[in-house]
Amino acid sequence: LSAQLSLTVPQLATFELVVGELQLSGLDTITRLKLLSADPRRVGGLFSAAAVRQLNASLAASLSVRSPSRSFPPFELPLMLSVSLAQLGFELATQLAINGSSLADLQLRQLVNSSCLADQVL
Repeated sequence: LSAQLSLTVPQLATFELVVGELQLSGLDTITRLKLLSADPRRVGGLFSAAAVRQLNASLAASLSVRSPSRSFPPFELPLMLSVSLAQLGFELATQLAINGSSLADLQLRQLVNSSCLADQVL
């Protein structure tokens, strides 16, 4: 999996950034994981949380520069970005809302169709 971004500045150069490999480690240090649990603090609330002892990420990329001028030869610069985070945690609270009037207007065959039912969740 790679992504590419190109930018041309007329009569100056063309810059091309290619993002290559992303490596993650530390996902096995997750200590708390709750996904879309009922939030006891609010009716209709959903709560998600996670904590990680150590998370490491590295991203390999390269930047190439090509100039239309013959006096500046093209070059490529390899890049490596590494980040290490310790004791990382997050919490997210959301509210589940259902469009009651539209839900009441659905016919039985529409209730069986999960896409029609999902359209009523706001």
